[in-house]
Amino acid sequence: MRLLGLFFIIFFVSSHCLAQEANDEAVFKEKLLQWVNSVNAFQAQDTPENGEKMNGALRDLRKFTLDFPNSRFADDAEFIRYNSTEVSFETWERFTAKYPNAKIEDFTKQELRKLTGFFASFGDDCNVPYEFMSLYVREREAWSSEDYREAEMRLSEFIQKIDFYYPQLKVVLLRGPYLRLMEIYKGKNQKNEYNRMKEKFIGLFPAEKAQAENIWP
Repeated sequence: MRLLGLFFIIFFVSSHCLAQEANDEAVFKEKLLQWVNSVNAFQAQDTPENGEKMNGALRDLRKFTLDFPNSRFADDAEFIRYNSTEVSFETWERFTAKYPNAKIEDFTKQELRKLTGFFASFGDDCNVPYEFMSLYVREREAWSSEDYREAEMRLSEFIQKIDFYYPQLKVVLLRGPYLRLMEIYKGKNQKNEYNRMKEKFIGLFPAEKAQAENIWP
């Protein structure tokens, strides 16, 4: 009799957890679709109304994390929020510590690839391994602030780590960094370094050879 009672308890708890997980997924997917659609609407027509809809959808994603902190989609929602607001690399370090074994879900990646305009970069960013997000953000900050020496150092470090730890992601992750390095070397008038990066880039992206060569004809 005790075993039967224990069985029903386990069954009830398992069923509740599965139902909760299914509910988490449904809620997250709805909120993510709303955000992707609102971003694309804003990119197509930059109006105060569309801007508020986009910001509201982002707030809803943040609320998802608060409502479902243990969901496997919680880190996806935080990732989108942080990337949308361009928080500091220290914030990304805390993010990595909070979700050490997590990853962006395939559904999230699929939807983020549908983004247009400035937000289209999410399609690449969502493939960056969490442990390298702070380094990736530091490189991006250095580039945007025109600290090219710092950007070059961070880009080189990022490329080396991806090459070593995640070679299968090279094609996905390194297109942008290689292009930025080539631009940096062109700006510094360092033809040999530019050519070195160009050859690596062409090796990874042979179909884009003309684009690489046109950066510095």
